Amino acid sequence: RKDAVTLAFSDYSDFFVERYLKVKWKTWREAERILNRDIKPEFRRKPVPSITRGDIDDLLSGMNDRPALKRQAYAILNKLFNWALKTRGDISVSPMASMEAVAVVKPRDRFLSAEELAAFALAADVTSYPFGPYFLFLAGTMQRRETVAGSDWSQLGVAHDLWSIPARLMKNDLEHLTPCSEEVKRTLGVLAKRRVGLVFTTTGTTPVSGFSKAKVALDKRMIAILRKRAEQRGENVTDVQDVAMLPPWRFHDLRRTGATMLQAMGVPVEVT
Repeated sequence: RKDAVTLAFSDYSDFFVERYLKVKWKTWREAERILNRDIKPEFRRKPVPSITRGDIDDLLSGMNDRPALKRQAYAILNKLFNWALKTRGDISVSPMASMEAVAVVKPRDRFLSAEELAAFALAADVTSYPFGPYFLFLAGTMQRRETVAGSDWSQLGVAHDLWSIPARLMKNDLEHLTPCSEEVKRTLGVLAKRRVGLVFTTTGTTPVSGFSKAKVALDKRMIAILRKRAEQRGENVTDVQDVAMLPPWRFHDLRRTGATMLQAMGVPVEVT
């Protein structure tokens, strides 16, 4: 019988990375990042044999707004429990044995129109800290949601011209320099009193979170702004549904929008 501490999910997943992922998976670094960032905090010290299908379903359901991450997390956990069952014999049954596989993520081509971007900027302007400035910083730098959430004042330098992103915040595990536009620098300038530690935080010690709730509030503001602007142009929007006014979009679409606009401006793809 295995010791309960050895089978604690946090320790066991580290063991899984060393004994299996590093040997079998070329993308083990990304898998390790997902384990540490998105899965471990949910299961913490819970013993692997006691994790149920319901536990895993709750975890994956929390990723419904991030379908690519959800599929990756499913694949990692499925491999971990199969390895624990068939290779190690540390569990008697996999809690994922009868779970339906997460569907393949279809390629997306959603990007925000100029009118939607205007509504986005106006809505972000009237959104309080941390999410108002966070939204503008997200769009202005075209970086990923978690990367922006982990930004620290020490990475921005005195003039805030360049954002030096450490490898731990980048998906490819490589350090990266991102230029800060005048708009981004103005956004940072509004936060003049917050010049130590994390740029976007409510606790002072952990990055901002609660993105889904913040996105719902942002969408409501954007829809109200889009309606008002349409009415000012003389359009009748009385019977127009919200989903028609603002089709579903994700924060990641801001990256695609920026890339599309840079391409239209003739910026070389390697620069983008």
